Amino acid sequence: MAITHQSFYSACNLSENPFRSNPSLENDPRMAIWVGYSHEQEKLIKYLRRSLADEIGNQNLILIYGDFGTGKSHALLWSHYYVCHKMKDMFNSMAFYINTLKKSKGVMTFLGAFQEDIVAKSNIVKDVLAFKQFLEEQTVEYKRAKGIGPEITFDLILPTLLQSTDLVNLARQILDCDNEDDVRGLLEPKNDFEAQVLFARLTNLFVYEFELPSGNVRFRKAVYLFIDEMDRLAFSSLKEAREVNDWIVHLYDGCSECFGLVLAATASDAELSVLFSPMVLQRLDNKKIELPFMQPSDAKVFVKDILNTARVDTSKNIDYLPFSEEA
Repeated sequence: MAITHQSFYSACNLSENPFRSNPSLENDPRMAIWVGYSHEQEKLIKYLRRSLADEIGNQNLILIYGDFGTGKSHALLWSHYYVCHKMKDMFNSMAFYINTLKKSKGVMTFLGAFQEDIVAKSNIVKDVLAFKQFLEEQTVEYKRAKGIGPEITFDLILPTLLQSTDLVNLARQILDCDNEDDVRGLLEPKNDFEAQVLFARLTNLFVYEFELPSGNVRFRKAVYLFIDEMDRLAFSSLKEAREVNDWIVHLYDGCSECFGLVLAATASDAELSVLFSPMVLQRLDNKKIELPFMQPSDAKVFVKDILNTARVDTSKNIDYLPFSEEA
């Protein structure tokens, strides 16, 4: 008689399949594991920290690349976990993960990724409502410090606080949102260009430094966007590849500060100029991290650590079961 999956897991002291292909983005313990690649990890952390407002606070375009199976996707997921969970208090930032830009109808689209991966799978709706409360609090503080009476509304104060027409208009739309459904209505761009512009303006609002008499404050120290499978550009038409490269440039340039855009691609160093335009490569500014193949000893440690994330009883069978070390 065939054994069921659950019976097999129980016999192996596992609660589930630890090698399932689709981890939960928000708090999957497998994403906390990093084995080997110590030099590459140090570089990645250094580049991520550069975007923080209390460090350099600039834009950073970062590329993780290497051969198939070297762990590039895991590096992106680890980075997301590192920013949002492991070092959450230090980063005080927002991060979004897009597993691929190849969405419906087999085309690469930022609109589809924005809808499916950012709006549907992240906390951005709750983040927008939290920003609304933050904005109201800063406006009240500004009015109190300046002795401004109730006859001056929030709407009239915004141009003084934000000093950007685009940000003022978006802030007014956010203040008009009373619930999550209202926010989802706001987060409904109609095409790739609108999605890119909306994301950039939201990023600029979230990291904007409000200058108040009591001191300068920001809602978040940085915003990060992780995009996987950029090697799909190699199989795109020239028109599509050019359009994707163009909006990468526009998105990067549109986020004025405290922004990290991290791309991953299966490619060799020589193939990068095939995937990316000179404008994109120029903005990388050598912030490239190549992942080589993992050494066998590191690979064994990685497999063991992944297995241990699903162990029922961690006091026993914390080896390679159901595998052998030789396997």
